[in-house]
Formats: sequence, C-alpha cells, structure tokens
Amino acid sequence: MIINEIMKHLGIKKNADFAKMLGITPQSLCNWKKRNTFNPELIYTKCEIFNAEWLLTGEGEMLKKEEEKETSENKYIEVLEENRKLHNRNNELSAEVARLTTENLKQVGTINQLTKENVALKNNETNRKAG
Repeated sequence: MIINEIMKHLGIKKNADFAKMLGITPQSLCNWKKRNTFNPELIYTKCEIFNAEWLLTGEGEMLKKEEEKETSENKYIEVLEENRKLHNRNNELSAEVARLTTENLKQVGTINQLTKENVALKNNETNRKAG
C-alpha cells in the first residue's frame, strides 16, 4: 500500500502524525487506508520528494531524481489531466449505460405488452372459430 510505504520512508509510525503533516484528520487517513486509496495531489504537494508517476500508478521509482524534478512535475500534471479525462469519460459512459438500461427496460415492457395483446388476439380468434 502506497500510504504505508510513504510513511515508512518518511519515518512516520503513527497515522495521527502523518495526517497532521498532510493537514487532514486521522479519520480521513484511516478511510484512505481502508479503501486502499488516497489523494495523490495532496501527497504530491506535501511530500515533494516522491515521484508523481509512482504516486499515481505505483510503478517506477518512488523518489524523484534531482534532474527529473521538473520533468516529473510535468509528467504528473499530464498524468493527472489524463486521469481527469478518463474519470469524465467514465462518468459519460456510466450515464450512457444508465440511459441504455432504461431504454432496454422500456423495450422489454413494450415486448411484454405486445406479447399479452398477441395472446389475447389468438384467444379471441380461437374462441371465434370455436363459437
């Protein structure tokens, strides 16, 4: 878990101390740990020694190299922007799925209604022929 690795690297043992350093409540930090998530933007601004790509993906080097600081910051901004675009696209697709599900349910209702009408017509025809 990235949060634990950060705390270990910084030599921070207590959640409350790390939360204070970040300017969040200990409860927020506990929630991050429970969900295995965190606010990478906050960590990046408070802990500038960490590589942005590592914070966002868990891949690559944990720490920035001096010559990579500026490149790393630009990469972080690019990755963050891509993350926001993907998040927005995910929301759009979720809305589309909801719309299509609603449309599908309406069509199923129409099919059920037509099936009932078809059965009623067949029964009427059968009764007419029998009578």
